[in-house]
Amino acid sequence: MKNNKSNKIIKNLLFVFLVILVILGICFFNYKMDPYRLFANKFYMQLNEYPREMIYTVMKSYKNKKNDTVILGSSETIALFNDKFINYFNNVSAEGINFKQYKELLDVYLKFHPETKKVIIVVSLINVVNNIELAIPEFDGVNYSIKEYKNIFFSLDATIKSFNIIKSYINYLINKYLYKKEIIYYLEFYPKQSFDYLLSKEDLNNLENKNFKDIRNLIEYIKTRNLDYVIIIPPYNSIFLSMINNQKYSQEKIDNFKRFLVKIVPDDKKIYDFAFVNKYTSSNINENYDALYCNITHPSFIYGIKINKIIFDDKNADHSLYLILNKKNIESVLKKENKLLENYMKNNSKLIKYYEELAKNQNDENFNFQKKINLKLLPEDSKNELEYISSN
Repeated sequence: MKNNKSNKIIKNLLFVFLVILVILGICFFNYKMDPYRLFANKFYMQLNEYPREMIYTVMKSYKNKKNDTVILGSSETIALFNDKFINYFNNVSAEGINFKQYKELLDVYLKFHPETKKVIIVVSLINVVNNIELAIPEFDGVNYSIKEYKNIFFSLDATIKSFNIIKSYINYLINKYLYKKEIIYYLEFYPKQSFDYLLSKEDLNNLENKNFKDIRNLIEYIKTRNLDYVIIIPPYNSIFLSMINNQKYSQEKIDNFKRFLVKIVPDDKKIYDFAFVNKYTSSNINENYDALYCNITHPSFIYGIKINKIIFDDKNADHSLYLILNKKNIESVLKKENKLLENYMKNNSKLIKYYEELAKNQNDENFNFQKKINLKLLPEDSKNELEYISSN
């Protein structure tokens, strides 16, 4: 009887030991693979691939990445400014956040980065015409919590991403050594992304009041922290601007939002408005030969390089890409923008109608369609932008 009991205890201990060994093995595997790039410390950025509950985990992991400038925004900012901009600012943008959450993210960021002197705010016009209410986690202190350790080292998401890293590396080796193929960096492009932000007049009015309150609170908070700041309205493709214009009351809310911005922002702070029809925003979104867009609402990092030159007063900046908004010129600028959009819509009615039909008849095939853009086949203008950011 005693032998049976001893054998049972040994078996149980062995089982526990094996379980502990498996847990430690998975943790070590995820640590070495570093699927969220928390230990490589290469760049400070929220990515679409991060689970939302890890937003503050990323901040904690990169708290030693010093920079006196931070850029803040939603998914448009993520698309515009990737790891190529690490020498210019820290990026704490997160996909699908509203203006209230802008302030929440900035408040937490400043706990880690008291050296911050300037904030670049990329205001999402999607927030103006669509009610974004995706939750972000509560901040639970400057150190990792037990839950965060679990998410990093022993979660299903982390483990799957780790195996995908190995899979990608194997494919890389096969292409490079077996098939002798040159690995070409590419930009994912979703030209058939749909659009469906149609809200009632009452809902838009409620959203407008909420946005005005939240954006005012953000600006006031930045002022109380004695931070310099600039505001950017991102360069949405002209197709998207046209579709907003065709939605009842939506264009009115966009114009009102710009009017409100100049009302609460002092004259010595710049508001760069890139959201109007010009030679780049009206580029052919279906062909996208210049790789300026990922889809109609998300300009690519190549466009981000153009904007970066403007923000940091580079001598090669193209100042035709934006209009400065202020209290004195707001009505004339809005009139100019609406006139340019009106002309564009007249000349591109079939393409706009195609996208509007796509929005009404969304299906998986349309939504998931993607095209890979070979960056080595870009026109000279886009190639020059890549060379510029690579040398800086």
